[in-house]
Amino acid sequence: MVPEHPVFQTPGAMIKAAREAKGLSLETLSAETRIPDRLLAAIEIDDFDQLSEALYTRSFLRSCAQSLGLDPGVLIDSYEHMLTEQEPDVPADQTWEEETEVQRIGVMPWSRIGLIVIILAGVALAVWAGISLFGGGAADQPISDPIEQDPTESAGEFDDATSDSLVVRDTVSTATPGDDAIDGPSDDGPVTIDIGGSVVSPDPGELAAVATLPRGGPTLVFDGGETWPLVLRVVLDHRLDIAVGSDGDRQARDVAWPDRAYHGVPEEGVVPGRLYAVGGRHVAYWGAADHLLLKLSQAEGVTVTLNGRPLDIPTRIVGHEWVLDRSRLDP
Repeated sequence: MVPEHPVFQTPGAMIKAAREAKGLSLETLSAETRIPDRLLAAIEIDDFDQLSEALYTRSFLRSCAQSLGLDPGVLIDSYEHMLTEQEPDVPADQTWEEETEVQRIGVMPWSRIGLIVIILAGVALAVWAGISLFGGGAADQPISDPIEQDPTESAGEFDDATSDSLVVRDTVSTATPGDDAIDGPSDDGPVTIDIGGSVVSPDPGELAAVATLPRGGPTLVFDGGETWPLVLRVVLDHRLDIAVGSDGDRQARDVAWPDRAYHGVPEEGVVPGRLYAVGGRHVAYWGAADHLLLKLSQAEGVTVTLNGRPLDIPTRIVGHEWVLDRSRLDP
């Protein structure tokens, strides 16, 4: 039994103490958590700047806690406490220089202030004159209501202007009441926004048609004998653009359609991201330790399951990266 650790200890110290108490090496803990041992070594000395992506720190701490029998909330609270104590110290002489500068600006001569006011007034007058001269006719035109385009109508290509820089965790129910996604964005993981909108629910006929396929989950054996705690399955009834990422990926990666057809899904040795042809459809699987990112060019004609659990697809995640994690599996 791993002893409780007070919250004022650093997360690295608690993880190292728990690992040594269990007699585990860094390599063994790395194999259990799927976190590279060099990153585990950095975590144990609280050198979180060495992590490949800072926004995944909480996910790594949670994985360590689950493997070592620690309270993930205590680790994350300790990590947050460290962040609040890392405010940079400002030298006294630098503070004095800044205060002196403020005082010097505060006694600006009135003549200079008056000159600035005159210049700004002249600029404003010139802008107003230009609008009156060249855009006066536009004021008489009625303003039409903007047309909001349904994102599901644009299938086949991602909108590069928005899709690459936005990661969303939808607040629409994709499971049952009580799901973390319903209560709002989480305080850890990728940046989240409330996207609202409608959802596309899995078609019962589609689910029945693919019932004989591997559902996906910790028992699914991937190529090389790998298994994963989270398995994403995507079934497509027509060709569209899709991108998927997992765990430490900075963004979802485009999935290439194969030059030749791979008929049927093997019981073992599933190749991650390979599109298998099954009865006029294509199905693909991906595994992850903590979470996955899914980006679709449309929501219609797509069936998404996480560990075999069918998910509603919010229409407004189309063209954006959709976060799929363990919260989707909570009862």
